[in-house]
Amino acid sequence: MARVPYVDNKDLPEQYRNQLSSDANVTRALSNSPQLAFLSGSMARYIRHESKVDPRLRELAIIQVGYSARSVYEYTHHIKIGLSFGVTEDDLRAIADETAGRPTKLEPLAKSVLRAAREMTDGIAVADKTFAELRAAFDNAQPVDLCTPLRTTTASCGSWPRFKLTLRMSTKSIWRSFHLQLRTRTSAVVTHETMQR
Repeated sequence: MARVPYVDNKDLPEQYRNQLSSDANVTRALSNSPQLAFLSGSMARYIRHESKVDPRLRELAIIQVGYSARSVYEYTHHIKIGLSFGVTEDDLRAIADETAGRPTKLEPLAKSVLRAAREMTDGIAVADKTFAELRAAFDNAQPVDLCTPLRTTTASCGSWPRFKLTLRMSTKSIWRSFHLQLRTRTSAVVTHETMQR
């Protein structure tokens, strides 16, 4: 059970009703602080709909962060989003393979994006060599548009377990389909995140 209540839109102060980006449990938990939920949603809308980074690459990077951080919530939530932005099941399998150092058929830029996500999750910063690969393919705004959500996603992966967020029914089938890939990263599936019945 979540440590904070899931706030419904109807229970928000008037100025925030109908202003939030989704009814995902993370948004509903953040809605205990309505202004934070609104500002977080504003950034999410920018990242998803206005950023210059290719949506498939962006979602691959965020899924990589969830995978590397072993965050069941972030991993499954962004698989659902990623599939709607062009991420394929082969791409998802490639995340596990790239992380393990196995060869994949991903294009070079996707490999660089995944490496950047791993470096930001496992360390603090993108290595100079990886950043140079991104700069060769991106304009000045795109590295910022990629690295900023990766940093916030990494922070989220550390925050959501503390709130014991649960997966929604709509995410349950995604977990069933792709949890084995997360198991390859760790011998035990993360237990602090559970599924709603």
